[in-house]
Amino acid sequence: MSEEDLDAGVPQVDPAVRDALTTAEGWIGPEIQGVAVGETAQGDPCLVVYAPDPESPAVRELPPAVGDVPVRVEAAGPFAAE
Repeated sequence: MSEEDLDAGVPQVDPAVRDALTTAEGWIGPEIQGVAVGETAQGDPCLVVYAPDPESPAVRELPPAVGDVPVRVEAAGPFAAE
């Protein structure tokens, strides 16, 4: 399989979204289990923050957006590799 074949299935991420995700990766800790790129209800890119307690102090302190990329919080239990 060529590198072109591998890249064909990877969605292209806008540089502003990539920068926002890099910022959001610094939020991961005990109260924030993970971050990802998702979509708003309108289909625009957003940051998705996965937290066991969406009302925790760390989550309440998050900005509503990073640059022009909105932040959405989802309740999620701890992540574990299998």
